[in-house]
Amino acid sequence: MMSLQNIASVMQTLARYQPRIERLSQLHSEISQIAHFGCSTGSETLALAVILKACKVIGLDKDANAIWQAREELSRFQEDLGMLRRDLPYFQNLHADVRLQLEGFAGEHSGRIFVEYVEGDMTQRTSLPLDHFDLAFCDYTLYIISCDDRDNVRENTVNAIHEMARVIKPTGIIVAN
Repeated sequence: MMSLQNIASVMQTLARYQPRIERLSQLHSEISQIAHFGCSTGSETLALAVILKACKVIGLDKDANAIWQAREELSRFQEDLGMLRRDLPYFQNLHADVRLQLEGFAGEHSGRIFVEYVEGDMTQRTSLPLDHFDLAFCDYTLYIISCDDRDNVRENTVNAIHEMARVIKPTGIIVAN
């Protein structure tokens, strides 16, 4: 049986990102394909997929170790979500509000989470497909790029923005800070 700590962890991760991510749906009515540039260990990528109910989210980061951690976190999340749905009947003794919240969470996220993590440097051409995504999302990565290589700040920043523009559909949007 799944522990309540695991369930709480899953719900806390999503709650942390929910207000910001829900605002994205106001920018574009149908966000089904997302490229998350600078995904690091994947928590925000996973939140994008779950909260926006996207069909596919690809997280990209140049740090191979971060990508490995993101894949591990995704595996744990999918396992925990499956256990939550399976074990919910065992949580009869929970306070009614908590039980309703868990039931709602399990029901709302009953489908498979389609997230993939790939290693790549957004300051260069990546393996992501051309004109494919509704949303290119980049949270703080442009700032990190500007700190990484002071000699090529302008070139790297421009290349990163061009890469985001390359992968979004003509009707897609870029959200970056």
